[in-house]
Amino acid sequence: MANIKPTESGCLEWPLTINQKGYGKTTYENKTVETHRLVWRLTKGEIKKGLFVRHKCDNKKCVNVDHLQLGTPNDNAQDAVKSGLYPKGNTHTQSKLSWEKVRFMRKNESHIGTSSLGRKYGVSHKTIERVLKGKTWKEPPPKK
Repeated sequence: MANIKPTESGCLEWPLTINQKGYGKTTYENKTVETHRLVWRLTKGEIKKGLFVRHKCDNKKCVNVDHLQLGTPNDNAQDAVKSGLYPKGNTHTQSKLSWEKVRFMRKNESHIGTSSLGRKYGVSHKTIERVLKGKTWKEPPPKK
């Protein structure tokens, strides 16, 4: 920990090994652990089963306990959405829609009903309604 220097934002970035998800990792008690979780355990106590140690700073390498907080899986997912880390639209592996299909739907919505569009694209008519109302697929398509 002595080699860790604070960034301008106050983050203390783990300078050694980083796992494939981008979190610092180290060995503790003969186990490989994520450093932010280890820092939490050593300073705040055990982490109850089912809880996440979340980064308020959105910096996965940060081990500053003041930048960490416990939360539920739902809290963690909301953090990912807010920080743009959660896959959406074309980047989501299970998406049945694409920007091309969304543009087609929006252009032709008055000629084709939501149920017909849903059957055409393999999604529910409620999904089509959310797309047409702009509740989903909000951001502009990526530039080519």
